[in-house]
Amino acid sequence: PVLLLRALPAGGHEAFHPILVTRTAGWVLSDYTNVMSTAQLIAGLLGLTVGGWAIDAIGAQRSAVILMTTGVVLFVTMGLAQDYWGNSAVLMAYFIGDEIVRTFVAIALIPIAMRMCSPAVAATQFTIYMATANFGRPLGASLAAMTAGAGNPALMYWLLGAGWAIAVTILLVVRFPGENRAFHKAAEVLPQGEGLAPARD
Repeated sequence: PVLLLRALPAGGHEAFHPILVTRTAGWVLSDYTNVMSTAQLIAGLLGLTVGGWAIDAIGAQRSAVILMTTGVVLFVTMGLAQDYWGNSAVLMAYFIGDEIVRTFVAIALIPIAMRMCSPAVAATQFTIYMATANFGRPLGASLAAMTAGAGNPALMYWLLGAGWAIAVTILLVVRFPGENRAFHKAAEVLPQGEGLAPARD
């Protein structure tokens, strides 16, 4: 559920933001694609340089809680700031902030998904997790159609915030593995593995 909810904003934004910037802010689509490319580049560079290190230092689950809570604040604020959607500076700040938060959330959640995989079926299990995450994108696009398409675009941001708030609640209540115990268990019986002498060579 957390992976599914994580992807809702991506689908909602992809469906609604081109309409938002052209009709409200007076942009052309090339302006939007340039801004989004820059935002994704910034988010990617931050993820490569400090994202993994910071999340590893804080802990994946705790980082996900902090980041998704930040996302809730970001989405709700954007919904409340409808009068300022014509301001290009506001839109650019939101786009960049959203890309950074969503990139870092992915960095935090993917290790949790990997730790939950059993070595015997890890490839299949992880593929199912990622497919579940990707299924959130069309759901987010449908959410944009039901809200922004019906004339209430602010509601889309509030519902995205509510979805991420549910994800935060799950992350606070459920105790996900802090390390891949199955990996360590398997390593103990391999000649090149860790721990005590292997049970078989």
